[in-house]
Parts: sequence; structure tokens; C-alpha cells
Amino acid sequence: MERWYMEKWQQTSDLRASRFPREIVFARPSSTVAISVTGRQCALDCAHCGRHYLAGMTSVSHALEVVRDRRPKSVLLSGGCDVTGRVPLGDWPRRMAESAPGVRVNCHAGLVSDAEAEEIARWADVVSFDVTTDQRVISEVYGLRRSPEDYIASYVSLAKRVPTVPHVCIGLAGPSESSPAQPEIGALEAVLNTVTSGAAPVPPAIVFIVFTPTPRTRMADVAAPGPGLVRDIIAEARLMFPNTLLNLGCMRPGGAYRGALDVMAIDAGVNLIVQPASEALEHARALGLAIVETDECCAFLGGAGASA
Repeated sequence: MERWYMEKWQQTSDLRASRFPREIVFARPSSTVAISVTGRQCALDCAHCGRHYLAGMTSVSHALEVVRDRRPKSVLLSGGCDVTGRVPLGDWPRRMAESAPGVRVNCHAGLVSDAEAEEIARWADVVSFDVTTDQRVISEVYGLRRSPEDYIASYVSLAKRVPTVPHVCIGLAGPSESSPAQPEIGALEAVLNTVTSGAAPVPPAIVFIVFTPTPRTRMADVAAPGPGLVRDIIAEARLMFPNTLLNLGCMRPGGAYRGALDVMAIDAGVNLIVQPASEALEHARALGLAIVETDECCAFLGGAGASA
């Protein structure tokens, strides 16, 4: 193991043991329906996505019917962005909350105004928000004429009104020999600054997802970040946010990569892994961690787990 990791491992392990139950949550979100309010449409056509991931979501045109028939515990309202980086949720948070009482609503909002944040907060149980402070990612990957300050302002506007879970995508900036972790650590530091300044509360959870090269996108030939880098960023986050749930989300490469990363993530201090590899199950058992299963989106696990 690298010297850095050996020095940090005991700290992250001790923190999780002292602040949380001795357990790991494995999420297989079959009881959360992911809904795209824009169908397969997105004005941005981001370099890493190319609208690919919208295809796997339920179209809003028959969302109410699907929710009625499947009776899920929760829904994720998401979709493609407009040219300003906003997901045009419209009145769907209200319609979903009123049409399916008891079904929890997670809104993936994108950039918002204060008025939009206020409306979302009336109906959403939780908000998932992609945090980046890297101008190159905003301009070259997303294709937006927006700034890191716009992202933090939107995050604060949401977080002070409704439980908001920052999502950090590791590897979107591509490799950097000088400081490979800087963009993601910068995003975490920005969230921490909103807490220390009193602008926003401590986030109930932070979700880490990992850039995955996707065929027929402009970043199809860009390599995923090494599992060790992802582990190191998660470990830094555990030290920065000792009382916050850290979740390894569904978006990450599969196969041997996933097996290696999931094991490393447990050691680095995560509380939850979505769609875990079999290696994660074996490692958790070897560490004596109780295994808790959930069938909902990991953003809903942000309200429990940490001790004071």
C-alpha cells in the first residue's frame, strides 16, 4: 500500500467506528423509480454522457402510471438540462407528491434560482445536487457558460431549505500529473466552507460517483480514474466530514475495477455502497461489519446513521 494510505487508513477507520454503527449498508434500489422529466432530451449533450443515461429512466409521459402500478417507496425526479444547467422539473415535484402520497421524492435539480429552490423544497424529501468547482469541467465537459460560484450558490439555496446531498463525480477532469485529486477535493472544500460560514447545514450525506468511459460519447476514450485515487478522495472526505454519511453511488465502472474499488472504499470509511461487488460483501464480513440491505436510492440514507 502507498505510504499516504497507510497513514490515513487508521484515522478513517477509527472515525467510522467512533461515529457510526459497526455496519455497512448495501443498496439495491429496486424500490426507487428513476424518472426523466425531459425523456431522452438534453440541451447540453455533455462530453461524458451524451444523453446515454437518460435512456434507462422512466419517461415522465407515463411516470404516474408506472408509480401507480409498481408502488415504489420513492422516486428520483431528474432529466436532461437546459442551456443554463437547470433540470426543468416544472410542477412535477408537486404532482408526484400529491398523486403518490407516502412515496418519497428525490429531486435532481441542477442549477436553480432562489425561487426554484423554494418551490422544490415544498415538495421534495431530499435533493441530489452535483457539486463541481472546476471551471474546465463546467466549460468543456458540461458545455456551460456558468461558474463554480453558480454551483455553490445553487447548492446553498437548496441546502438551507431542504436536505441536500452533494454528489461528487471523480475523474471528470481527466488525469492531472500535478494534482490529480484537486478538482474533487476542491468541491469538498467548497461544501465544507458553506458549513463553516453558516451558509448551509452539514450535509446529511455525500455521494461519490466515478467517471465511466461510455461508448459513443466524446469521452469514450478517456480512462476512468484509478481505484486508488477514488479511495484517497473518499478518505479525505471522511476526515473532513466525520459525522456525514459517505455513499459510493451506482455510477462507477464494473468488473474487476468495481471489485477492487468497493473493497478500498470500505477501508476508506464509506457507509453505503450501491450495487456492491461480491468482493465488498466478503470484505465486510471479514471485518466483522454487520450488513444492512436497502432497496432505495442512496440519497434517502442521508438522515440516519451518525451519532452526535
